[in-house]
Amino acid sequence: EDLYGGSWDSDPYTITQRYSWDAGRGCFTYKYEVTNGYEVNADGTIKMRDIKDAEGNVTGKEPVPLITSIDPFLGGMFAIRTTGHGSDIFGNSTYTTTWITFQVVRGKLVTIRTESTTTGEDVLGNSTTSHSVTVNNYKWRNKTTHEENTGADHTNDYYVLDTVSTTSWSSGEDLYGGSWDSDPYTITQR
Repeated sequence: EDLYGGSWDSDPYTITQRYSWDAGRGCFTYKYEVTNGYEVNADGTIKMRDIKDAEGNVTGKEPVPLITSIDPFLGGMFAIRTTGHGSDIFGNSTYTTTWITFQVVRGKLVTIRTESTTTGEDVLGNSTTSHSVTVNNYKWRNKTTHEENTGADHTNDYYVLDTVSTTSWSSGEDLYGGSWDSDPYTITQR
């Protein structure tokens, strides 16, 4: 809560490194365990599955929960979802859903994609929805020459952020039934 009476809250998520003996490697290693984790597609977007009713008819889509741990030495990707709710002193409310996609690179978590949707409604019934998608693109570079390495062997390479692209757009409705939307625009940082 702020000094003007506004308040907000968000859902938690936990990423745990669980250590255990790995007989195959002959040492202690760890795996990532994620609460509120979800499977992702190769491009970092959320993997969806059909929701079916009792007769087997598809009634919608839902994200696929992550049910396995992630071995950091094998790589992989997963996403977490957070939601936040807020209101201000005037009774205007907001609801935000954020998806953060992580890639495991050499045992470390790297954020590769963040997608956020915020819906707000004021006390008069006007509503606005804002979307943003940020994609972080990384490249492997040689430690000596600093040239990009697109090959499969990255033994002598480092992983570095190359570009950050954010695409945003919004839409809304007023209490009289009018609506509007904006064209998406993208800002890329190199």
